[in-house]
Amino acid sequence: VQQMMNNPQMMQQMMNNNQMGGGFQQQQQPRGPTGPVYNPYARQDPPKTTTSSTSIDSGKIFRIGTIKVTNIPKIIKKLQDTISQENIEMTTSLDTTLSNLSTFLAASSSSKPMTLLTPTLFANLGMLMEKMSEKNVFPVLDIFRLLVVTNQVAKRECSPQGTCLSIIESRFVSHWDSLSMPTQLMVLRIYCNLFCESAALEKQQGCALSYIRDENRYNRLAEIATASLTSPLEGIRLSATSLAANLAYFAQRDGNDEETQLLCSMMTYVVDESSEKVVQRMLLTIYRLVLDNPDAASLIRSVYSGVLNSVSHKNSKVVPSLIAAILKRVHSL
Repeated sequence: VQQMMNNPQMMQQMMNNNQMGGGFQQQQQPRGPTGPVYNPYARQDPPKTTTSSTSIDSGKIFRIGTIKVTNIPKIIKKLQDTISQENIEMTTSLDTTLSNLSTFLAASSSSKPMTLLTPTLFANLGMLMEKMSEKNVFPVLDIFRLLVVTNQVAKRECSPQGTCLSIIESRFVSHWDSLSMPTQLMVLRIYCNLFCESAALEKQQGCALSYIRDENRYNRLAEIATASLTSPLEGIRLSATSLAANLAYFAQRDGNDEETQLLCSMMTYVVDESSEKVVQRMLLTIYRLVLDNPDAASLIRSVYSGVLNSVSHKNSKVVPSLIAAILKRVHSL
C-alpha cells in the first residue's frame, strides 16, 4: 500500500478509479465484499467556478470536506488500526476520543454535538500527529480535515488555544518537500477547509482571514501551494490551486513578495498544465490577484506577455472567459 501511495501513476489511477484496499471510499463508491470501500484519496472536486457574462468570479471558496455518514466507522477503524500498527497505547482517554469523533462526524452539520470536542480530544489528536510516522499519519489528518469544516473547530484551531494546526505547521508545512504525497494531499485540504464556504461568510464569521493576515503564515501557505504545482498527482495540484484561489481572493494586492510568487507560479505553470480543472483554478487565482492591482498587471504585461493566449482550453467554456477577463483587467490598469 505504501509503495502505491508514493507512486504517482498508481495514485492517479487509484483516484480516477476511486479504488483502494484497506477499507477506503469516497463519492462514487466501489463495492467490497462487505459493502462500500472508503477512499480518502478519491478526487473530490469542488463545484465548478460560476461563470457568466456578468460575473466571472462569484466569490467561490474551495473546500474539500464532505463525506458520507456510512463511511465514518471505516475512517475510525483505519485510525484504530494505524494506532495499533504504530505501537501507540490505546488508553481510556484515547478510546473515548475516537468514540466522540465518530459521534461528532456522523451528526448533521446543523446538530453537531460541540460538547464532545473537549480539550482532551484535541490534545489526543495532536499527540497522534506528533507520534505517528509521517508515512502513516494520513488517517488522523483526514479526520482533522473533516473537523475543521465546522466553523467552531476552525476558529479554535486558528486561535492561541489551537494545538493541531500548530503541529501541522511545524511538522509538515516546514518540511514540505520531504513529505509523502498522501500527507501533502491531506494538509492542502485541511488549509482549504479552514475557510468558510463563501467569501461573504468568511468575512462575517470566519477565522481563516485573520489566520492568513499573519505574513509568515500567508507566505508558508503560498509556498506549499506553489511547490505543489509540479506534483505528478493531479489531486495534489487541484488541492494546491484551490488553496491558491482562496488565498488570492483575500490578497492584500500591494505587490508583496508572497502574492508576486503566487502570481508568477501560476503564470509559469498554467501553459503546460494538463488538467482542465487545475487550469481553471490557476486562472481564477490570476484573475483575483490582478483585481485593482497595477503592479500585478504590469508584471504580466512585461514578463508574461502572450502566455495566456497559449493556454489550451480544449472544450472548456470557462477557460476562455477567464483568460479574456484577465487580459481585460491587465490592459485596463
